[in-house]
Amino acid sequence: MDGSDFYRRLEEWLASPPPLTVVAETERSALRAEFNPHVHAGWELKLLGSGELHLVPPGVAHEATGICPLSLEAGTGGMTLLFEGRFLFLNWPAGPRNNFLPELFALLARIPAEEERLRGQLLRAAFEAVRTLARSFESVPDAPEDRYTLALDYLKRNYYSRLCKSLMRAEKNF
Repeated sequence: MDGSDFYRRLEEWLASPPPLTVVAETERSALRAEFNPHVHAGWELKLLGSGELHLVPPGVAHEATGICPLSLEAGTGGMTLLFEGRFLFLNWPAGPRNNFLPELFALLARIPAEEERLRGQLLRAAFEAVRTLARSFESVPDAPEDRYTLALDYLKRNYYSRLCKSLMRAEKNF
């Protein structure tokens, strides 16, 4: 994996963490189908095109925001990291011995927005944990099933969403 751009950006975020919003429960009626509403069993941290970070707790329905510069899904069993439209790691197993992200994210979600300094420190710790995990994954060769998962994900992202939009347009015209 050539993650040099990712690590360079990570250094920038460590030096100056972006603003963070913890996504609260979303009303189902507010979710728009064209943005692929979904939920995760683990946490999702994503950097929006605006430069703002969104931290989505497990089980909170939210919209996909298209291609984000960074999307990190972290659960107790693994991690998926999408950076600038390319998966650096997809469903990589990460055991509790070296994966502190779920606990850091849970703590970060509890810190009030007014506590900027503490939030910044915890966010830096989370980015440091991401760097540690990513470096530990670099030495593991790609497994053939990862290519299969990548292909399925590509089809879902590029064709499933188009199909849903086409069906919605057809339904409106019906």
